[in-house]
Amino acid sequence: MLFFLLLLSCNGQGPSADDSGVVGPAPELWYYPDTLSFTPALLSSSDVKDVQIRNTGGSELVIRQLATWGSGAFSLGTIPPSQPIPPGEIVSVGVQFIPTNPYDTGGLTILTNDPKAPSVNVPLEGYALVPSLELSSNPLDFGVVPNGCSVTRTLGVKNAGYAELEIEEIVNTNNSVFALPEDLLLPLEDPIVVAPGESWTVDITYTAYTELVAEGEIWFTGNDILGVNVGLFRGEGTDESTSEDEYWQSEEAFARTDILVFASRTSSMGDNESVTRSNLDALSDALVRTPLDWQLGVVTKDTGCVNVGVVTPVNFSDGAVLDSAMTGEFGLLTDEGLTVIKNALEKSTSGECNQGLLRNVSKPTIIVISDGADQSAQGWETLTTGIQEFAPGAVIHAVSPSASGVCATSVLGAGYQEAAAETGGVNLDFCADDWGAAFDKVFGLLYSGPSRTFALSSIPDPDSIEVRVNEAAVTGWVYNNSENTIVFNEPPDAGEHIVIRYDLGASCG
Repeated sequence: MLFFLLLLSCNGQGPSADDSGVVGPAPELWYYPDTLSFTPALLSSSDVKDVQIRNTGGSELVIRQLATWGSGAFSLGTIPPSQPIPPGEIVSVGVQFIPTNPYDTGGLTILTNDPKAPSVNVPLEGYALVPSLELSSNPLDFGVVPNGCSVTRTLGVKNAGYAELEIEEIVNTNNSVFALPEDLLLPLEDPIVVAPGESWTVDITYTAYTELVAEGEIWFTGNDILGVNVGLFRGEGTDESTSEDEYWQSEEAFARTDILVFASRTSSMGDNESVTRSNLDALSDALVRTPLDWQLGVVTKDTGCVNVGVVTPVNFSDGAVLDSAMTGEFGLLTDEGLTVIKNALEKSTSGECNQGLLRNVSKPTIIVISDGADQSAQGWETLTTGIQEFAPGAVIHAVSPSASGVCATSVLGAGYQEAAAETGGVNLDFCADDWGAAFDKVFGLLYSGPSRTFALSSIPDPDSIEVRVNEAAVTGWVYNNSENTIVFNEPPDAGEHIVIRYDLGASCG
């Protein structure tokens, strides 16, 4: 919800001003506090706090507009007079808070004639005096478990609110597969009470019967503001006894990334259409899930112009942009992916067909999809250097065959694989069924930055765990049983490939 006030001031005639409205010495906005925080309050109660605005510049400061935005809990309270603020003077803007959620956030936007900062946002936050049920894992994923075997995991139920949480009823929708302790199968005689900041735990046991994915839900009913909170379960059976997880260490944390996908359109790619399409769907799902601020272009044309424009999470709805990787126009350079990528980046400047593809302070991410080698005349080294001249810091991820003849007419992805290794990117096997799923991990590490902690997809036998970095077995790590993670003493270097192999841990019999 948005509340705003437009303030106009008229000072008569005077010397002409520039677009900021400033004549002579400039005004300068100073405000306090940096974040306006409201103390916990009862739902529907009201509180008002002030943001102070001071003119620390040399001429009058004009407030042109004030607006609150966010969850709807914030609105404008006391409004300062519409007159300009003389140098050195202070005025106050009142912000009213009426809690609507356990935790409300928003902001106060201040528009002025300060030429250096014409628009500023003051973060707003406030809490309600209510309990808030928060699950430690949702979904609670048991990973892959051998058929006929069981694994138990602990689900934490935390009261993240400011009043006592009372759980009055617990319902499990699939108790034959995801079993609760027997004492929770009957109606609760008394509510389970959890104090603010404290947690209550319950053990859930998953038994695998089939290779199909099993799902379930647990419903908590109580005095939480939502009334009913739903937790999800997931598990998958297998006839295998071992599992493997792999990661690629990132170089630093980024809030946003600009992604360029090149897909070869050679005739042999058609032989692998089903694999490519399913993996593009997985890549699409990874984009939907990532917290990164991303934008995406797909290129198959010799010119380098992206197929259907640059898309963002706002207009990325039907997956048409990724579909164009398999249906888009292509030409003589379809087996010269690095050349096409360089052409695309050259056209990302103002006035060119890919204008806006690369943003400031954004990590360039390049994904190459091909069932063969790069045939570019200039060679991968020259082109990789050229790519990074137009997109400094660009990382190339190569989806190409890792062994000749593995699927259809594929051959080794020479050129692409070297470019990926040179830039710290990931080499994924084009012929694998699930290379698209790897981008969840790629995007996750890009967002979080270098990590010492790597989650396992299934519950291991701790004594069987083997950790390799760049194919060499390593020590200097521990297994965290409660979090089901591998924790290194020191984080692996940027670009290093981490593989964790283990026997599936389960109770069988």
